[in-house]
Amino acid sequence: MGEYLATRDQPSPPGQTMCANKYGVPRLTHSARIQGRPSKLDSASKQQKILPEDEQLIVAYLQETARRGFPDTWKQCV
Repeated sequence: MGEYLATRDQPSPPGQTMCANKYGVPRLTHSARIQGRPSKLDSASKQQKILPEDEQLIVAYLQETARRGFPDTWKQCV
């Protein structure tokens, strides 16, 4: 995307399809990024309820309790 934006003012700029193919990105994805649409990963991360650091602590706790033979139930996790 950066190459396309940097070269689009040149007399013979590479097309979106050519730039997308060069980097192995689908043309529609490339076009969406140029238009400012965020990726699915970026969109999903904004909807996350807890911080990634807190999520890692919870996962570590659940793995440790399961390793010791006391796996938590859904009620205990909520």
